[in-house]
Amino acid sequence: MANPPEHEEGVRARLMQWLSASMPVLALAAIYLAAGKFGLRFTSLNPSASAVWPPTGIALVALLWRGVGLWPGVFIGAFLVNILTTGNWVTSLFIATGNTLEAVCGAWLMQRYTGGLRAFERSGTFLSFVVFAAMGSTTISADIGVTTLCLGGLAPWIQFGPIWLTWWLGDMVSDLVIAPMLIIWFSRPFPELSIKRLIEGLGLLFAISVVGQLVFLSGLPFAPRNYPLSYLAVPPLIWAAFRLGTRGAISAAFLMTALAIWGTLGHRGPFAGNEPNESLILVQVFASTIALTALTLALIVSDRRRAEAALQGSQAQLHGIISSATDAIISINAHQQVVMFNEAAEKLFDVAAKDALGQNIDRFIPERFRTAHVHHVEGFGKTGTTTRRMGALGSLTARRADGQEFPIEASISQVYVRGEKIFTVILRDVTERVKAEAERKEFQAMLERTVAERTARLQEMVAELEHFSYAIVHDLRAPLRAMQGFAQLILNEDTPQLTPELEEFLRRIKSSANRMDNLITDALSYSMAVRERLPLGPVELGDLVKGIVDSYPNLQPPRAEIRIIGTLPVVIGNRAALTQCFSNLLGNAVKFTPPDISPKVRVFAETRNGQNDGSSAGQPNSERVRIWIEDNGIGIAEKWQQRIFGMFQRAHSGYEGTGIGLALVRKVVEHMGGEVGVESEVGKGSRFWVDLRAP
Repeated sequence: MANPPEHEEGVRARLMQWLSASMPVLALAAIYLAAGKFGLRFTSLNPSASAVWPPTGIALVALLWRGVGLWPGVFIGAFLVNILTTGNWVTSLFIATGNTLEAVCGAWLMQRYTGGLRAFERSGTFLSFVVFAAMGSTTISADIGVTTLCLGGLAPWIQFGPIWLTWWLGDMVSDLVIAPMLIIWFSRPFPELSIKRLIEGLGLLFAISVVGQLVFLSGLPFAPRNYPLSYLAVPPLIWAAFRLGTRGAISAAFLMTALAIWGTLGHRGPFAGNEPNESLILVQVFASTIALTALTLALIVSDRRRAEAALQGSQAQLHGIISSATDAIISINAHQQVVMFNEAAEKLFDVAAKDALGQNIDRFIPERFRTAHVHHVEGFGKTGTTTRRMGALGSLTARRADGQEFPIEASISQVYVRGEKIFTVILRDVTERVKAEAERKEFQAMLERTVAERTARLQEMVAELEHFSYAIVHDLRAPLRAMQGFAQLILNEDTPQLTPELEEFLRRIKSSANRMDNLITDALSYSMAVRERLPLGPVELGDLVKGIVDSYPNLQPPRAEIRIIGTLPVVIGNRAALTQCFSNLLGNAVKFTPPDISPKVRVFAETRNGQNDGSSAGQPNSERVRIWIEDNGIGIAEKWQQRIFGMFQRAHSGYEGTGIGLALVRKVVEHMGGEVGVESEVGKGSRFWVDLRAP
């Protein structure tokens, strides 16, 4: 039964896919086979050991280029080369294994230590390539291959050393010549070919041809045979390394090696006249030497040019930065001579750089400061400090070309350049800033004078106002006392004409006079609290509060119940002011209580974390004491809890008062470095608190 068309198409597609994936392996195997058969044309000691072995370099490049996954191509090619040479399957398998391991290890070592295909960009990575790949990995193939030949009876053990040396030299030279040439030529973009470069390349090719002809092919007719003519190959290699880079160097080494092998095989040149294998070994030593020398020299030149380009770029960048700097930058040597003068310095001193360079820095310093400047620079040079501000106590003075002096600020730094100490000063003109600073100081002095004058005038006005207020108070209180006295006298007399209605009027007159007197007294107390600074010291609160309670009958049973919970602490304050403060708070706690409720007041204290309350007398991190006065009164609405501490603010008009008491409490507490506040809810009483400093 025939297969369906779909099955045939699938098989064909898989076959094409396999062929496509296998093409690189098969191509490498074919190239390896062809190069191997070419190399075996130069054997003499053993049919499997050649001093000329191009496949090693080709295999290394292939695995670097396409990855070590291409190793089957190396194995197949090496196996075919050997099976077609010896006909022995076992030895061919082992030799192919050695060749494959050599290529894989060489590629891995290059990837690990030399950057892979970038091994020939710097001299350091190239030397690593020589050690690890060219000289190191090639020993694997020589060890396995020669051992296999001896064990398989294809070579006598007595020839192990010569065969091993031949094998290893062939592989090493292939890595040193073939691999670099392929990588350098085909892994980098080709440079633009100018007429000048083409002529120089053709000239190099002509020189190599002439040297090769004279040294390796025909020889010099007048030179004895034992003359070291191979040294004539060195000048073209140096020319190539210096002028044409790594491409020219490796190409010159390859051509010179090819000419040397050609001449030696024709029994001509300095390496002929020995046994064939010995002659080829000498050629390979020569080839490895010139390849190593040419590439190393080319890479050193390349490294130097790269470093010079980087240095020139850095110098250009530094020059651009210095030229575009808005501050003047001047560098001097140890002899005080100017070695660098930027554009900002030209504008600042009105001197061209060409006229300033080489001149002594003294020309830009006023004569009276020159000696001090020299001592400063010399002293700075001995400190070892990298950078330091100049003129730490004020601005410096510089001198322009026309002799004009101007203020500057500057910093100085020091650095060694090629063994010579260089001092660099960065400076700027601060004329405008100095002028502005002088104007600011003048304005500040004027402002201070104005403030002092106005303060003195204000103090004078306050003194006059105080005198006037005391006079008014005195004049107001005199008629008030007369009103109180006469009203009381009339009320005390048993007068028939005093009707109940007139008696009520007299009581109202007396009550109003009393309220007026209290208002004047509180106003005077508040004025004194605002004006006077209170002397502070330790105050025993327990004794103070107890004394207040004992002094006022309305604070004692049965009118009120005031309990002191625990022990009240010692605080920092003024005893008289605290007496006034707590008298007001305790009096309010008793007064603002519903008529049908017996006033109950609790007084207690607690210690709080040390925090500065922000007041002028407060101290950071000092311990604070909070005293609570808790009552069962009518309470205070939330909107009034801050307002009641202001002047003439009363939350309850149904109770007598002047509206000054709590304002007086806040003022005296703040003068003692404390705070006062309240927590309250209408109908549930109030909790007043006072924060004071502990001793």
